[in-house]
Amino acid sequence: MSYQPNFSVVSKVNDENIGDKEVMPDNTIGYFSVDNKAEAHYICAILNSTTSKKYFESRSSKSK
Repeated sequence: MSYQPNFSVVSKVNDENIGDKEVMPDNTIGYFSVDNKAEAHYICAILNSTTSKKYFESRSSKSK
């Protein structure tokens, strides 16, 4: 099985019991923040493009 990256945009989660909370990725997930949602979706679209996915797959160790 080869590495097939999937990227998404996440924001704060609102829970009725504990309020607004930041999403905390685990140790296998990359994370970075941006200034606004439009920028996040733009970068996400680029990272999910066929060209980017082929690049990431070619660079992976295929051990996942």
